[in-house]
Amino acid sequence: MSRAPALQADLENAGAEWVDQEVVVDDNLVTSRKPEDIPAFSKALIEKIAARPALRVSRTKQRTRRPRAGL
Repeated sequence: MSRAPALQADLENAGAEWVDQEVVVDDNLVTSRKPEDIPAFSKALIEKIAARPALRVSRTKQRTRRPRAGL
């Protein structure tokens, strides 16, 4: 996990392993340290999302809207 410097001790005490890198990807968790890391964070997040299979939406059950009361 990457972290903000002020959170280092708290994260370590909670059992996290922290590294001083602009972005860290751990399974589905993408973290960064500070605002200057946003470009690297955004790139890693986009790559993570793009690699995930698309969710299929079933269109077999179309919901119909009920008329609003008074109309």
